[in-house]
Amino acid sequence: MARPKSAQARSEALRAAADVVVDVGVRGFTVDEVVRRSGVAKSTIYRHWGSAQNLLFEAVEQLIVPEPEPDTGSLEGDLRAMGEFMMVITPELMTRSRRIFAGLLEGSIDDPAVAELFAKLREERRRPIGLILRRAAERGEIDACYGISPGLDMAVDVVVGPFFSRVLTSHESVSQRDMELWVSTVGRGLGA
Repeated sequence: MARPKSAQARSEALRAAADVVVDVGVRGFTVDEVVRRSGVAKSTIYRHWGSAQNLLFEAVEQLIVPEPEPDTGSLEGDLRAMGEFMMVITPELMTRSRRIFAGLLEGSIDDPAVAELFAKLREERRRPIGLILRRAAERGEIDACYGISPGLDMAVDVVVGPFFSRVLTSHESVSQRDMELWVSTVGRGLGA
């Protein structure tokens, strides 16, 4: 059997790596399992990524669905757009996200490199909310202290907390009613 071309091998290895992360988590991730699932030679994997950790990190980053950065002109509109994004996430995607989050959280306890990846991904997930809140503070919709740190960091926690609790820890989906209640609660809580 002919060896796959380099780009094809890279793609196949990355797809298999993502599957391994979803199936066995960060702590169970091995290059040997990626090799078994992809058929790509271990030497090819190391040539492309240099280490198992680099492959793991790229696989995790590939699995994270980017959040929108709405700019509707109002805090309420932006939050509603974010909420609607959360409402259309499929149960399969949510299960995958929970597994990735749990694996990264667990791995970050003992492994500084995983902790760094977890922090990077956490900040990337929080960035769109921070942007929404900074714009709302600039428009005078919320107290100015929520547009800059440390107030901004706390405000982001207030915004993401309900969804984090609902989706990641209680395994419940987000309904239209939940989203509307979230929008109004966050607005009132931040002084909109």
